[in-house]
Amino acid sequence: MLRSFALALVFMTFDLARMALAGVGLPRTFVSALGLLLSATASVTVAGLWIRHTRRRPRAQSAP
Repeated sequence: MLRSFALALVFMTFDLARMALAGVGLPRTFVSALGLLLSATASVTVAGLWIRHTRRRPRAQSAP
């Protein structure tokens, strides 16, 4: 479920990434593609790290 929220966050951060890249003076088509790639990668990476960090690890069982 967290990954679903991360995917929704992509569309909210895409506009910020696009504006930041457009300010650099890159071509318009390149800005859109790179902005989408950067926002998707950042959101999914943060979600993956959050899942890995907060996941409960099973306790090791001792041999009988």
